[in-house]
Amino acid sequence: WFYDVDQALALNGGDVWSGQRVTPSQLHDLCEMALSTGAPRPVIPQFHPSRRWLWQQWAGTILRRVLPREVLFNTLFATVITGLFRAPGPYGAWRASAVNALMSVDQVWLLASGLVSFTLSFFLTQAYTVWRDV
Repeated sequence: WFYDVDQALALNGGDVWSGQRVTPSQLHDLCEMALSTGAPRPVIPQFHPSRRWLWQQWAGTILRRVLPREVLFNTLFATVITGLFRAPGPYGAWRASAVNALMSVDQVWLLASGLVSFTLSFFLTQAYTVWRDV
């Protein structure tokens, strides 16, 4: 009962609410769910402290989201950029100006790297502590 964004307004008579109307019983159920003090399912999934269960939780992790597609793309992108900057050719002046333009990125990274390192080491330590306790 959600709005179909692929449907043109001319096809539904210019009715912008087409597809969003609900029946009174659906509206009542929606209001009950929005105003209830309980939750139909747990907000935070139950944690089972066993190594086998923990290793089976691959589906929701960041590794599942980034491997192998993003890692492969970033590796190829870095290889191509490195090849462009190291390849001999007539574009030496352009490469030198590009490197100078990227110096500001280097300065920002130097400033942010301390915070990034602290954050990563803190959460890695906490995750390792939880893992060792399991």
